[in-house]
Amino acid sequence: ELQCLHREVREELDCEVTEAVLLETFQGLTHQGNRTVKMPCYLVKLAGVPKPTQEVVELCWIGADYEKYSLGSMLKTQICPFLVEKDILQ
Repeated sequence: ELQCLHREVREELDCEVTEAVLLETFQGLTHQGNRTVKMPCYLVKLAGVPKPTQEVVELCWIGADYEKYSLGSMLKTQICPFLVEKDILQ
């Protein structure tokens, strides 16, 4: 799982993960609603400045006002509320 995290951050954000702490693993339906997936949520420290690569169209920073953004269902209904409750997302 950590190897995947390191690879995906490198490929999608052109950064390196220097520290990673698992906060929680969430479970929910895919966007299509046809299967259940588990999504681990990590708090990471990065080396470098995140920037979009060919797999990412746009980056934006979100805060406790996340509801005004168009987000995936698990992010909007589970992950962001958890991060706000833990005072990680402000």
